[in-house]
Amino acid sequence: GQTHDDFPSLVRAPDGTVWCAYVSYAPGDPVDQQAARNGRFDSLVARNNGDQIHLARCMSGLWKHEVALTDERRDVWKPSVAVNGTGDVWVVWSENVKGNWDVYARRYHVKGKQLGGVLRLSTADGPDTNAVAVGGEESVWVAWQGWSGESFDIWLTEIRGERVGAPVRVSTSEANDWYPSIARAPDGTIWVAWDTYDKGDYDVYLRAYRDGALHP
Repeated sequence: GQTHDDFPSLVRAPDGTVWCAYVSYAPGDPVDQQAARNGRFDSLVARNNGDQIHLARCMSGLWKHEVALTDERRDVWKPSVAVNGTGDVWVVWSENVKGNWDVYARRYHVKGKQLGGVLRLSTADGPDTNAVAVGGEESVWVAWQGWSGESFDIWLTEIRGERVGAPVRVSTSEANDWYPSIARAPDGTIWVAWDTYDKGDYDVYLRAYRDGALHP
């Protein structure tokens, strides 16, 4: 099509279905080249442009667009897709709303082909971005990079049903922490890895969250 599609995220469901969430950018109204050559530059101002998050699935080797997760003309960043134990698909992303970036999530009920409401996961004044998700038995876990006022930290929360848990600060450094990655072990332990500038150079840290507690 005529859109710019990027930032794909993939997950394989227990039934073998592969789900893909991605960002589709519509460039909006075209530039009037002739008017610009004549010194009229109004068309250089972007209009009717913006992002939209889509969900597609692959079954038996065939891809099919499933649903749009957001409206058009949004300002979004890097979705992440996960499937929980009930078979529901969750997509999380960062979105610029009124000048502030926060993390949002939305559930797609596969059996009923229905979308749940949009949930806001972060509430801090600073930017919250680079969200990643992994499915649990009946929930989904989300980690992201959030500004605490003096530095970026890594945060973790659980969504169970439509209820969002209180975010837990995973990183401990006073320096910047970036780009989390998340995984769930068979015993239910949530593992979060990230970059930290704690010692004045970037290193990779890893931490487990199990039975409601963070481990070393």
